Amino acid sequence: MGGDGGPDVTVPATKRFLADYPDIDVTLYGRENALSAHLSRDPSLTDAVISQRLHIEFCPEVVLDDEPPSSALRNKQNSSMWQSLECVASDNAEACVSAGNTGALMAMGIKLLGLANAIERPAICAVLPGGQGWLYLLDVGANVDCSAHQLHQFATMATTLVSLVENIDRPGCALLNIGQEATKGNKLVKEAAVLLDDDPGLNYRGFVEADQFFSSPVKIIVSDGFSGNIALKATEGAARYVLDRVLSEPSTGSTRNLSKANGGTPLTLDPGRYNGAALLGLKSMVVKSHGGADEAGFYGALKTAARAVTSGVAEGVCRHFEQISQ
Repeated sequence: MGGDGGPDVTVPATKRFLADYPDIDVTLYGRENALSAHLSRDPSLTDAVISQRLHIEFCPEVVLDDEPPSSALRNKQNSSMWQSLECVASDNAEACVSAGNTGALMAMGIKLLGLANAIERPAICAVLPGGQGWLYLLDVGANVDCSAHQLHQFATMATTLVSLVENIDRPGCALLNIGQEATKGNKLVKEAAVLLDDDPGLNYRGFVEADQFFSSPVKIIVSDGFSGNIALKATEGAARYVLDRVLSEPSTGSTRNLSKANGGTPLTLDPGRYNGAALLGLKSMVVKSHGGADEAGFYGALKTAARAVTSGVAEGVCRHFEQISQ
């Protein structure tokens, strides 16, 4: 129940998700006063059809946005974040979706769900519109500092994800860099480039720059979490700026070409439409929603989790690393 909007966002998004995915049940974890207020305001949440698939678990604690992960790990076992992850760990749910503290989510996820065999660190994998359909960018914030070996693992995990979700054999991958030339970049990306290029299981295509996100011929771009998060946030900010300008300008031929028929809103420019990033490397599926996501954005994160579970992403990553480590 985390994120800036709290239940005002997550509850209506869940209601919409349940209507669109009739075969899936959802359990909401949160503080009693906040959840009870929504249940009392919206009688449809307690009707026979919805109530059979919507379950509520009250939790007295919450992980604060600025709370250190180590503190949350020690002291917040009664929080909604811990309890929802524990539900997955006990096989009572197949995925956890959270808009809360990223560091705490990763720490609790490692503690309760465990890492796939040989994985050193999980990575957050965002999905964006790209030159080859969907573009997968990781890491976007789980790991500020990375080794070349960890970037290699990120590329391998993302390759497994894309192969399962999109049924693409050997999807192209690249490293985020300040230039495409082999001489460009710091020690980290140069060392990682050697590892990726030497791996016959990867379709490594070299370096890409951040301005190639929407035109790159590859499906996967790999980065450390610090650079990846900055690149993602800059892209989101630019998209919102363009979107605001388009909506504020009088309708012209050029702005109409950017718009969809349903109300004239240029939905393809809205970053919230692509919300929901898988935390790859854990033994079960965890999806991180942007903390500032609105109802449509959190609904997108729920869809991302459903798609990942249906495609067997977490199991596929575990299986792949089990095989290559033998």
